[in-house]
Amino acid sequence: MANYACKIIRVATLIRKYLLCFAGVLMLSVCLSADTVVEEIIARVNDSIITRSDFNKSKEQLANEAKQQNISDTGVKDREKDVLRDLIDQQLLLDKGKDLGITGDTELVKRLDQLRKQLNLESMDDLEKEAQKQGVSFEDFKQGMRNNIITEEVISHEVGPKIQNEITPQAV
Repeated sequence: MANYACKIIRVATLIRKYLLCFAGVLMLSVCLSADTVVEEIIARVNDSIITRSDFNKSKEQLANEAKQQNISDTGVKDREKDVLRDLIDQQLLLDKGKDLGITGDTELVKRLDQLRKQLNLESMDDLEKEAQKQGVSFEDFKQGMRNNIITEEVISHEVGPKIQNEITPQAV
């Protein structure tokens, strides 16, 4: 009987050691993960955030557009100063679009189909493959196009009527 009690005590001691070791590893992993930055937030706009990668992606897109349009380095540097402000403006317009119930889905389908026809492609799958050939994620491309559609519709909805009210026959 004493031998059996000794075995139980050894097993209990062994279990305690494993639990302490497990708790130590768990605490260490929590401490290490607390120091890990997944994404740096550079701006908060209402309920949304703008991350460092969003900012860098916009700067990269600006540089690519500048190359295609042969814009000088000084012109690019001047436009780079406005990248964060443009991202904030776009997010504000997207928020307003959400408030107004503007999704841009119908117009997105129309524009994608129009682009597909311009490129003489048979299907949307072919358009997606073409985007991937260009090194562009098709989902990112569609989201960017949707954002542009929403901002255009918000501007025309909010600004258009005010302009029409201000232009009178006497002003013309």
